[in-house]
Amino acid sequence: MHARATENLEDHIAFQFVGRSANVVVNLEKTESFDVYVQIDDRPLKPKEAGQDITFDDQGRSFFTVTEPRLYAFLEIPEFGEHVIKLASNSDDFSIFAFTFGINEDGI
Repeated sequence: MHARATENLEDHIAFQFVGRSANVVVNLEKTESFDVYVQIDDRPLKPKEAGQDITFDDQGRSFFTVTEPRLYAFLEIPEFGEHVIKLASNSDDFSIFAFTFGINEDGI
């Protein structure tokens, strides 16, 4: 998925999403953790849109930290809708295995 290290999140994956929740299985091949930044409709997530693995930095950017290969819950929006999601990381170890999406009221 990601063949090079970057410094300013130049590389990303973006997709159109219709639903309420989104999760991603990210692989970690090296032992060093890394951050994946998440945007919805070209802006950071709001706290009410954040999945259980999302953290916010001092600049208000939404991200999750990959510490092991597993499913990361990054999006949990209050209402069903259509959006554009963007995931970006500076790590050359960023590797996506699968996505899951939900439409029910309970999210995941």
